Amino acid sequence: MTVNTLLKLSLAFMAAVVFSSCQHPRERRILENHAVFNSLPITEQAAVREGRVLTGMSTDAVYISLGTPSQTSAGSSEGKTAETWIYRGVRAVPDYNTTFYYRPGYDYYRTTPDYYYIPYDRAIITFINKRVVAVQQRR
Repeated sequence: MTVNTLLKLSLAFMAAVVFSSCQHPRERRILENHAVFNSLPITEQAAVREGRVLTGMSTDAVYISLGTPSQTSAGSSEGKTAETWIYRGVRAVPDYNTTFYYRPGYDYYRTTPDYYYIPYDRAIITFINKRVVAVQQRR
């Protein structure tokens, strides 16, 4: 094997590794569940690609769209099986601190940001009989 061929093969391998690791998790879930995704109506496929949830979607479609929920709870409503999926996230909120520095002949203030991470509910999805009946989703 020549050096030129070896170099081409190693570059191709590195490119494959880089491009395969850059895939969005939602796209990965679509590929892993392609049979379910292809069976969805066109409007639901578009919503899944955008990370949105529509009423009437199945639990599989919501999983492909948003991933594994942070928390689930089960119950019943009017004699039907009800389930709620909660997706949590965190938001960075800056808080600027001003510090006074003193050196003889050179005093100054310096403002530096500190970040606080505040949890919030990204989405709350309610299912009855494995179909979405209520959606609360933040953008």
